[in-house]
Amino acid sequence: MEDTDTEVLLRGPLLWRVGDVVADASASEPWIGLPTTGLTLTGTVDIDSVRGVLVVENKDTFQKVCQIPEVVERWLCVWGKGYTSSGMIALLSRFVNRPIAAWCDLDADGIQIVVDLARRLARPVSSVGMTVSLWETGPWRRQNAEQLRRGQQLAGVLADTDSVDLRDLAAAITLNGEGREQESMYEDFLPHLAKVLAGLS
Repeated sequence: MEDTDTEVLLRGPLLWRVGDVVADASASEPWIGLPTTGLTLTGTVDIDSVRGVLVVENKDTFQKVCQIPEVVERWLCVWGKGYTSSGMIALLSRFVNRPIAAWCDLDADGIQIVVDLARRLARPVSSVGMTVSLWETGPWRRQNAEQLRRGQQLAGVLADTDSVDLRDLAAAITLNGEGREQESMYEDFLPHLAKVLAGLS
C-alpha cells in the first residue's frame, strides 16, 4: 500500500524542476506548497544555495519567518505542522552536509518535536529560540491542572534527552508544566533569528 503524498510549505533557495516546469521556493510569496513524495521521486531538486534548513512548528510563525529576507535568502524555511511527517523526513534527509534547526513552542511537546526530529533523521538538530530565559519571561499559555501535570511528566522524561541545548528547558518545565507559544515571542526573538541562524551555518 502506498503512502498518501503530503504537502510541504516552504520558502528559501530551493528549485524543483520537472521537465520545463520550475517551482522556485525563493520567488514564491509568502511561501510555496509542494508534494513531499514528488520532491523526492520526480524531477531534480537544486539545493546548492541552501545554507541550512529551519523547521518551524506553528504556521503563523512560519509565515512571519518567511518575511525576513536575511533568513529566506540563505535558509530553507519549512512549516513542520507539529510532529514531522515521513515525507518531510525524506525531504530533510537530502540536507546531509547542512545544519538543520528547529523553532518550536517552549513547552514539553515542542522539545519532544525537536528530539523526535533528530531521532528520525539520525543526526543533531539545533533548537533556536528555545531557551530557559525566553521561557521564564512568558507569557505562559493558559492551561488547566491536567495539562500542566502532563507537561511536567513529559518534561521530566525529556530532561534526560541527548539534546544538550534543550535539557535545561526541560528541567525548568518539570517545575510547573508551563509553556510559552512561539507567537508570544515575535518581539523577543524574531529580530535575532537571522543572527542566530548565521551562527549555525
